[in-house]
Amino acid sequence: MRENTAEQNLEALTAAPVHRFKAHSEIGSVEANVISVALFRGDPAMRLRDRRNGEDVVCLVPPELRDAIVHDVDFEDVWRNSRVTVHGKLYYDDDGRVSRIVADRISKMPPSSVKLEDLYDSDFTEGLDPQVYLERWREGTLG
Repeated sequence: MRENTAEQNLEALTAAPVHRFKAHSEIGSVEANVISVALFRGDPAMRLRDRRNGEDVVCLVPPELRDAIVHDVDFEDVWRNSRVTVHGKLYYDDDGRVSRIVADRISKMPPSSVKLEDLYDSDFTEGLDPQVYLERWREGTLG
């Protein structure tokens, strides 16, 4: 019986349609690092590195945003690899990746001030071995 079920499942999987992305655009935001500021086909733009997948994305800066962005993003941001959130029209390619952005707002994200050492708590397990602590936690006998 198992072989039949496995064969039937394999047939069903093979026959199932594969989801395909289509190039499209939508309003949204992307968190990225500023890689460079330059012109793209004669228009002001920034090259960003998408934080989700590490891919570079061109971000076009419309004329009405140029002055605001000049005050918000500068050369230091490129040199420091600063993080920004870009809101605007996102253009997706056939593989479902953001290929271009037309910004309507850019927000610089403050650098993280939290260090790993700040998160460490030597008393978290109340002095118990981690394995014992987890066992007691699962049993509900902590506290």
